[in-house]
Amino acid sequence: MTSSFWKQGIKQASIIIGAVTITSQLFGLIREAVIANYFGTSAEYDILLVALAVPLMVASILFAAIPSASIPHLQQTSATGTRNIFRSTLFNISTLLIFGVTIAVYLAMPLLGDLLAQGMDEEGVNAVVRFGRLFCLLIPLRSYESLFRSFCHVKHHFVFPTVAAVGFNIAIIIILLTSFPSLGSLSFILAWVVGMFVQMLIVGVPAYLIHKRAAVAKAVSSFPTGSFLRFLGVIVIIESIGLTLDSFDRYMGGIFLEPGYVSATYYANIVYFIPLRIVIYSLATAMFPTFSEQAVENDRRGLATLYHRAGALCVLLIIPAAVFLYLFRNEIIWLLFERGRFVIESRLMTVEFLSYLLIGLFFNSIFLLQVRVFYALKSWRFFIIVRATSMGLKVAIGLLLINSNWALALAGGTVALFVLAFFALEGYLIIAKKLVYSTDDRKLLARAALIAVSTVAVMTGGDYLLTQFVDMHRLVTGAVVGITGLSLLVMLDQKLCVSGINLKK
Repeated sequence: MTSSFWKQGIKQASIIIGAVTITSQLFGLIREAVIANYFGTSAEYDILLVALAVPLMVASILFAAIPSASIPHLQQTSATGTRNIFRSTLFNISTLLIFGVTIAVYLAMPLLGDLLAQGMDEEGVNAVVRFGRLFCLLIPLRSYESLFRSFCHVKHHFVFPTVAAVGFNIAIIIILLTSFPSLGSLSFILAWVVGMFVQMLIVGVPAYLIHKRAAVAKAVSSFPTGSFLRFLGVIVIIESIGLTLDSFDRYMGGIFLEPGYVSATYYANIVYFIPLRIVIYSLATAMFPTFSEQAVENDRRGLATLYHRAGALCVLLIIPAAVFLYLFRNEIIWLLFERGRFVIESRLMTVEFLSYLLIGLFFNSIFLLQVRVFYALKSWRFFIIVRATSMGLKVAIGLLLINSNWALALAGGTVALFVLAFFALEGYLIIAKKLVYSTDDRKLLARAALIAVSTVAVMTGGDYLLTQFVDMHRLVTGAVVGITGLSLLVMLDQKLCVSGINLKK
């Protein structure tokens, strides 16, 4: 195979990840449509989501923490130390950690079930514990996938780690369609476990082959086990704070709200994360190995330039996407989910929550890039303070407003969290880490803002005119507005050169 198949640059990787992520998101939406048809916003689905919360949160913490800690250390040592990744020090250390955490969560599920399932009857609590222990299988599967991703990304290989999500969604869809309703709730659990296993294999096999074919470095430093474990512990704390967002919303919904609200927040988050997964996760994943290399080489100017270019892309793409989703949020939720047990009331709850979430989409996107910069720099003390403080703000807003406006209490608290975190971290990067904006950086951001504002003006104006003077279905209006806005954005980008992609080439 060609060298470009085994190794990709930032631009090439971003395009590959973005394109494949779109495909994955389409399958993901089909998956959620199938789930919505079978479960809707029901008490049964609330139980499954509550049971899934802790195992998935722990798995997600390790999924984020292991690559964030291992890639900078692997780059410092120049190689894994062996062509067989299963014999590497990193793999052995991670294995002990993964199984230790899995056993701990499994044993703690009765206590966690009592905590998370407050407001449910005894039968519901028992179901949460029973299902939660089955979901513990996700922890080693997800964690090993992240470990294999580390071995791929350190070699600048992004193809198979990106394709894996497509396999995950296809596996879940097939199992749900073939096992529901005969297995009932167990079909949902089986689908998740098998889907995660397929995803792990899609990443693991190429990771093994990539390192097996790689030439052994002439001089390889010993893997810094102590440094890795300390940094991993720090990242686990940081990611734990961040991933309590979803659990906190489910916890508050289970205590203070009627059945169905927990499910509504879940469906709203599916739509909310579409632009983040397609654009920001692609950028962050493609850029992180280079961020780490620049940090190791103490190239602050190069790191600042790359980070600010990513920020300009956020302005260019995320702001118009947030406005479009807000304009047509009702129609999008109706199109994706309203069938079977997902009824009109389900849509109204989901739209209400999504409306507040979208206000903070831009700040969330920038924050995700800031996280990668801080991990590359191995700068964590101030980061932990900001993470904890911003989470405290969300909790305070949630507790204060939950009885008067549930959507503002939960989604509004999330928005406030990311706004506070963005400004605090940005100031620290500029002042303490000297990642200052050069004249070229400021000009790039200005061009991106101009394109974003122009696109938003055309979309909102077009929506108003079509709604007032043309009798057409809202979905058709959305399609016209979306195509027009995207066309304008691409045309202006080609003239002002923000993305760096030249379509003529």
